[in-house]
Amino acid sequence: MQDWNKCAAGAWRIAFAGLVVAMLAGCAGTIKRDDAQSLPATTARVPGVVKVVARLSPEATKQQEDNRQFNRDELAANMRRRLEDKSLIGPTATHQVEITVTDIRVRSSVAAVLLGFMAGNDHVNGTVRLLDAAGKPVASFKVEASYAFGGLGGGQEALRMNWLYDKFSEMTVAELEKLVVAVKPADETPPAAVSSAPAPAAPAATAQR
Repeated sequence: MQDWNKCAAGAWRIAFAGLVVAMLAGCAGTIKRDDAQSLPATTARVPGVVKVVARLSPEATKQQEDNRQFNRDELAANMRRRLEDKSLIGPTATHQVEITVTDIRVRSSVAAVLLGFMAGNDHVNGTVRLLDAAGKPVASFKVEASYAFGGLGGGQEALRMNWLYDKFSEMTVAELEKLVVAVKPADETPPAAVSSAPAPAAPAATAQR
C-alpha cells in the first residue's frame, strides 16, 4: 500500500510539473537581434520615429487566407500606441519602424476551447527594422509571440489576438527603447528667453514751480 501511495504521489508531482511547464509555455515571447544590422555602441540614439508600418511576407500573405483573425493594421496601431506612451513618436522625426510579419497561426475557437495547448499555439512572428530617412535599415531584430492557453478564455479570439498584438508590441518597444530617444510633444514650446540686460533707467521727473 505504501509503495502504491509513493507511486501515486510521484505521478502527481510529474503531472503538476508538466502542467507548470505547459502554463509557462502557454504565453511566450522571444526576441533576437540581427548583429549585422545593429547600431554600433558608439552610435547616438535616434531622436524618435515618425510612423509604424506593418507588411506581410509572401509566406505570411498565403497564411492570411487561413488566419483571417489576424489584422496587420491592428498590430501596427497597437505598437504605435505603445511608442506614443513612451514619447518615442515625433512629427519631426525622420526614422520609421517597419514590421514584416513572416509567420501567422490562429487556432479555431473550437480547437482552442476543447484541446487547448494540445492543438498547438497561436503565434505571430516577424522581423522589425528601424529605417532612416532614406529607408536604409540601421537596426533589425526578430520577434516571436505565442499563446497556447485553451478553455473558455482561450476560445475568445479577440482576447487571444489582443494578447499576441500586445506581446509582440511590448517586446518590440522594449528593444526600440535601446535605440530611440524620447522626443518632446509638438505643442511643447521652449520658454521665452529672458534678457539679462538691465532695464533702462526711468527719466528724471521735472520739478514744477
